Amino acid sequence: LDDTEKRYDRLLLLDSDALIVNFGLNVANAYDMEANNTLLVAQRVSGTDTNSWDINIGVTMWNVRHEQAWRVWKQWYRRCWFRVATHQPPEDQKPLHGVLRDMGDDRPVLAIAANDFRYGYGTVVKHFVRPAAESTWAEESYDSSKRVRDVIAAARDVCGRNNITTFTIGI
Repeated sequence: LDDTEKRYDRLLLLDSDALIVNFGLNVANAYDMEANNTLLVAQRVSGTDTNSWDINIGVTMWNVRHEQAWRVWKQWYRRCWFRVATHQPPEDQKPLHGVLRDMGDDRPVLAIAANDFRYGYGTVVKHFVRPAAESTWAEESYDSSKRVRDVIAAARDVCGRNNITTFTIGI
């Protein structure tokens, strides 16, 4: 994040199973993050609080120039690595939820209920839903082949609709 905050204003952080499906909306400018002193925008998971900690972190827009950006990233990073160091399953959502929850009601989060990033049904970014029976990526029995095929099919569709003739998928 050191160099990023000097060169960029926004960072769109996507899980590997999230795909931009609408290039017509510039998500970096879709939310007035400076005017509202917003650190990040994400899809709200539950409740009605617009500054909720309960967000889907698989699709998040970060304001890297926000005064708390570096501190939040460091705390998130440390909590994720603590899980690894203590032999817990890898996880990034719960550690970030913990950081945001610890900020209290003043957290600079815009937890949206709009369809832009809606889990499984996003109109701008589609985040492919993991079946409920597969509660974590860390389970050894998890077979990702169908999800990979679904993501590749969606990528081909998006490329076709936007006249992109070549794309590469790294697996």
